[in-house]
Amino acid sequence: MKSLILAMLLVGGSAQAAIYECNINGSKTFQSKPCPGSKELRQQVEQSKAQQVRSEQAKANYETQEAKRLKPKIGMTMREVEQSTWGYPTKTNKTTTTNNVFEQWVYRDSRSTRYLHFTNGKLTSISE
Repeated sequence: MKSLILAMLLVGGSAQAAIYECNINGSKTFQSKPCPGSKELRQQVEQSKAQQVRSEQAKANYETQEAKRLKPKIGMTMREVEQSTWGYPTKTNKTTTTNNVFEQWVYRDSRSTRYLHFTNGKLTSISE
């Protein structure tokens, strides 16, 4: 009980902060992190390693999905192009005639402007 009161005084009365009582070189010390070699410290290290593994797996999954995405190719549908490496256009222009629907997708970035042309929902030309 005495050590609990002392621990609370050390942190300014804050009951939310975790205080660990450690025996280091035969001396009793109080600190805000788990004691060296303690179960709590091993658990924190294991959790940190598990989180790192999950992050690396998520990154690898993302890179695998990106690698599977294709560049736009003649004959693709609009939906397939949206799922390609080009994604969604910056701007679209649409022309409807008696027999056809023509759509131009414009992709602008800081370096270039690219165009995709669709006839009745199918990619018919690419301008890079």
